[in-house]
Amino acid sequence: MGAPAGHGTEGPLAEFGALRQEILRRQATQHNVLALQLTISGAVFSFTLTGASRSGFLLIVPISTYMLCSRFVEDHVGIGQLGRYIREHLSPRIPGGLDWESWIARNPARFGIPGLLWVYAYYVTYPGVAVLALGAAAPSTFTIGHGSRPLAVTVGLSAVWMLGLSATALCCLLLRRTTGSTGTSNPPAQTPPTGPGPTP
Repeated sequence: MGAPAGHGTEGPLAEFGALRQEILRRQATQHNVLALQLTISGAVFSFTLTGASRSGFLLIVPISTYMLCSRFVEDHVGIGQLGRYIREHLSPRIPGGLDWESWIARNPARFGIPGLLWVYAYYVTYPGVAVLALGAAAPSTFTIGHGSRPLAVTVGLSAVWMLGLSATALCCLLLRRTTGSTGTSNPPAQTPPTGPGPTP
């Protein structure tokens, strides 16, 4: 990929190597965030299933999901910017170019079944899990006079539920950036197993 280092190319090649390491670091962070999301969600759901009175703990999931989704998308956008910088600014400075980023942009992989809407996995992993938690928590959250629970507690839980719903909607808006719907330079076809972005 590219020409051997020569006069005037050592700097761009060194910068390219550093940027590729940054891309790999961000991809590793995405993998860790994804694993943390699955771990937290699984732990909360498991804890809730051990007692009918614990459904309120599910309201933790939408909030934690939003926080982790934000970090996931932040790294995705960063990876896209790094790839664009390599393609548009570094590649022209090296004889022969650094063709991987350009090749990926010209030859996107195709996923999904033709004629059908394909399900983007991260919508299930982040807002999908949050919606499931909100749905499971809704009956006990909005039941007035649930057991001996004071009305103020019901109002408070309802407010937290609505906050979780808002956070889930924000997750959906954030994830639109990973599908290219907001015009990022990094289309979903560049998504590796651990997260979207160019691969080494």
